[in-house]
Amino acid sequence: MIKDTDIPITNITIYRLDIYRLLTLLLADKQIANNAVFKDLGNDNFDNEVNRLLILVAAITRQLLDNTDNKLKDRKCGDFWHNYPIENNPAELKLHQACSMIIHATDIVIKPLDYYYSEEGKQVNINKEGPELYFQNKVTVRGKKKERADIDLRKFAQHCIELSNEIIKGD
Repeated sequence: MIKDTDIPITNITIYRLDIYRLLTLLLADKQIANNAVFKDLGNDNFDNEVNRLLILVAAITRQLLDNTDNKLKDRKCGDFWHNYPIENNPAELKLHQACSMIIHATDIVIKPLDYYYSEEGKQVNINKEGPELYFQNKVTVRGKKKERADIDLRKFAQHCIELSNEIIKGD
């Protein structure tokens, strides 16, 4: 059971708002990439804003997990390599570890899909990276010591929302 004294000084409403903003950016990226008027604005701001929100959410999530001893910390949200690229088989990335990787990252890379939209609005597979590409739900986080995590941001956000729901309920 979570007690008020266990919860660090955190504004849960703002935390949930940052999760919402992160989800909104991620889920809207394909629509923005498909609109010639909005595409440049998205290309100029998407990575920086996702990184900023991701770091904020990760820091608060880890603080809440550390101070409430919540079982959500062991929920899977991606893959982890301790020594990339030497390791071939990834381990499960747990929520607490994902937060630590994000907070201490030396690089955060948002993986694009291999599609872009042509001027006619048709989806074309080009198998190249470029400003026309949009978010595909994975973020790669790299650390100083060759650690690498591929984070499923939908799962990550879902676990953060579940954590905030538990904090609000006090269960």
